[in-house]
Amino acid sequence: MKNRKKVTKTRSGGITVGYKEHLKTMIEIIDTECKYVMWFQVNGKAFNLDKPVVFGVVYIPPEYTRYSSDEAVNEIEQEFLRFSNISNYICLLGDFNARTGCDDDFVIINEDEHGDNNLSDFIENPINALEALSIPTKRESMDKGKNRYGNMLLNFCKGNGFFILNGRLGRDQNIGRFTCRNASVVDYCISTPELLKTFKDFEVLDSSKLLSDVHNPLSITFFCDKNLAIAHAENVDYFSKKNTFTKIKRWNSEKIKDFQNNIDVEKIAELEYKLTNTDLTVVNKNMINSLIDDLCNIFVKSGQTTFGTYTVKQNKKRGGILEIRINPGLMRNVNLHVKITGN
Repeated sequence: MKNRKKVTKTRSGGITVGYKEHLKTMIEIIDTECKYVMWFQVNGKAFNLDKPVVFGVVYIPPEYTRYSSDEAVNEIEQEFLRFSNISNYICLLGDFNARTGCDDDFVIINEDEHGDNNLSDFIENPINALEALSIPTKRESMDKGKNRYGNMLLNFCKGNGFFILNGRLGRDQNIGRFTCRNASVVDYCISTPELLKTFKDFEVLDSSKLLSDVHNPLSITFFCDKNLAIAHAENVDYFSKKNTFTKIKRWNSEKIKDFQNNIDVEKIAELEYKLTNTDLTVVNKNMINSLIDDLCNIFVKSGQTTFGTYTVKQNKKRGGILEIRINPGLMRNVNLHVKITGN
């Protein structure tokens, strides 16, 4: 978590990154000085890439507020340049509070102007990366307005070779759906050209008061290594050397009585004792998770005894996708999910 340290009378915010525990071996949080971005990297093997994929979760406070800073984009850029020496697979996503309209996020290079001096042989036209993947060069946006932070973001993209995915990719292609108050686009996912080939989908989801105050969540889906998807679905370590794992056989209603009889009553008594003697004034998330884990383990053990188990071998023919969801709001957070596809 990266949050504001200053105590105020009004609600403050911050950035969090959340992921399933069994994905922890492939994800590394990177501590930096900039308070406007929280960096983490994902092992490149998950994407079938030779280098790690670096993500930056961004929150830039709105213009003309007590927390606003004209140096926010510059600070993020300095840290990006440092990471670009490690990997060219970099993605920034979150609440930029930038309105960019439909303006270009790239510099148009006219190759005809450089034909005589062969300079075009040394200039990489960024549009080529989009055209090679059949991604529109012109993005759409329902928000036609612009602000100063929007110009800063566009200049950042032009200067560092980033592309805005909003209105250009996946289910948001040719739409550019509003991301805030159904009136503006201020939340973005931007990517370096080299990473574009790994994107499967981009979508602006419906708003939810449970997730945010006024923002819409962003859902970004990547193609990933098939074994990562299988490992996630079966709740096993992706980097484990094991090629097989154990599962409980399907539920059989005819064995309900056996299931009930196989529940460890001593474990139930221990759990009941813990619940009865828990001080409710000091209950925290870790304590709740521990109690739930204890309860689940009791049922799992009974299921193993009642229905039996079988060994599963990883299916080499199945593919996977890695899904990242951004929930901008009072607390900006990112959650990583992995799904199995039939590809």
